[in-house]
This record gives sequence, structure tokens and C-alpha cells, in this order.
Amino acid sequence: MDGWNFNSWFVTEVVFEGAVKGLFSLLFGSGFILMPNSLEKLGMDVYTRRLEWLLAFGLIYGQLR
Repeated sequence: MDGWNFNSWFVTEVVFEGAVKGLFSLLFGSGFILMPNSLEKLGMDVYTRRLEWLLAFGLIYGQLR
């Protein structure tokens, strides 16, 4: 890879995918902190299902990479 191919790959990988990963991590972390505060209303089942879905998405993403 050289020239424009490398430049476009670099910008896509570093700028866009890095930003998406950072935003997802931020949202996951804030949800992880805020969710236990409302467990009395929602119940532990909702929290467990949410973590299972996030695990499934992470495993699928890992397989696609």
C-alpha cells in the first residue's frame, strides 16, 4: 500500500474507527455506572440481558475483524 491508498486507509482506521470505538467505550462505561442505580425499578434481569447483548456484539465484532 502506498500513496493515496495508504493515506485513505490511515484516515479511515485511525480517525473514524478510533472515534467510534472511543464513543462506544464512553457510552458503555457511563451506562455501566448509571444502570445499577436504577436496578430497584428495572430488576437484575434487565442488567444481565444488557451485558449478554454487549458480550454478543463484542464477540461478533471480534470475529469480523
